Amino acid sequence: MFDHHRLVIFLVLSCVLIFKSTIVSSSVIHHPKQSNDEKLKLVFLFHRHGERTPYMLYPNDPYKRNITETVGIGQLINKGKQRLYRLGEYLSKRYYNKCGDRFPIEQKSPRKVYVRSSGSERCLQSVSLLLAGMFPPEGEWKWNQNLGSLWQPFAIQTVPFDHDTLLNPDYKCPVAEHVLDQIYHSEEAQNIQRKYQNLLHKVANWTGYKPEEMNIVNASYIYDVLLSEHNFGLPYPEWLDNNIWNDLKNINNEVFRFNSSNRKIQRFRCGSMFGEIYRQLKAHFGNDSQSNDNHHQIYIYSTHDEWLAQFLSSMQVYNGIPPFFGSTIMLEVYQEPQNNGEPYFKGFYLNSTETGHAYPLQFPSCNEPCTLTKFHESIKDLMIEDPKILEHECYVDIQKYL
Repeated sequence: MFDHHRLVIFLVLSCVLIFKSTIVSSSVIHHPKQSNDEKLKLVFLFHRHGERTPYMLYPNDPYKRNITETVGIGQLINKGKQRLYRLGEYLSKRYYNKCGDRFPIEQKSPRKVYVRSSGSERCLQSVSLLLAGMFPPEGEWKWNQNLGSLWQPFAIQTVPFDHDTLLNPDYKCPVAEHVLDQIYHSEEAQNIQRKYQNLLHKVANWTGYKPEEMNIVNASYIYDVLLSEHNFGLPYPEWLDNNIWNDLKNINNEVFRFNSSNRKIQRFRCGSMFGEIYRQLKAHFGNDSQSNDNHHQIYIYSTHDEWLAQFLSSMQVYNGIPPFFGSTIMLEVYQEPQNNGEPYFKGFYLNSTETGHAYPLQFPSCNEPCTLTKFHESIKDLMIEDPKILEHECYVDIQKYL
């Protein structure tokens, strides 16, 4: 355990020293429109990790040794490190300034930030790099004249990946797995399977799978492997042409849709996070909020593409395109201090760190202004505040489906 954390810290420090001299953030930062009266009070950020090596390899993958004997399976690569550092710089400019419409720069403190990561190494490293870009030490937070002027440590909360009900989109839940199995045996899913049957047989032959093993889910895994190996600088296989690539991409899009569109699945995968958000909102704006003088301003969660798709789907704003590396959902909480009005949400989605443009999210189930009361009403059927409830629904309720 000690060696693992020491390795993570070493990688982050190395990247900071390199990136500070080589990376320039996008000069175009699109700030959300604000009225003169509203004040930013709180921010929830949910981001995908950066580019990585494949998290699995197919049976006759020609690049097994290139990956397993270098970076390793499912590990953050340099392109991903650079992307997440730039994302941090973008977020710094978005949320801190001297104009009065964001958080004041003098409040740019590690004590104002709460960070939680999926237990996977690529997520832990990604959020470490994001924090390095977002919070270079300033003023009293500089702890020496060399490294201490470039980087500062943050506490990153996490739990073992297999036990993470908050940010792991595939944690063990028998009922969720049963519901998903029903979805893939539905007429809609079977029609897609039949549509691409000839391609699936060919892909099975090219990749070393048995024909009966190659379904649309495994084809989406192959798509991910090919994309990840290409990001790692490895050539595409000879059998891959544009038509095959586009078909695999379409299959991957459909698989993401199936994995996130069911309301029951959304409750199992995102319900704990909605409970987490609601707890934080009550702490900030509830009756006893004034007794807590150490409020965080920004909550950052480092997670995976499938979880982001499930979260967007639960809010009815998923566009059908799997979240790219570094994609970030931003839930911003505002309040108009003049009339002490009820706080309300504004949602944004950054699906390209290159453009610096975060698209506004219009929640169909929570019309503007999306007050905290309306937000709670829109997600109360999904929200799980007690882990025991989730465990009961995942395991005990399986008897209802058998």
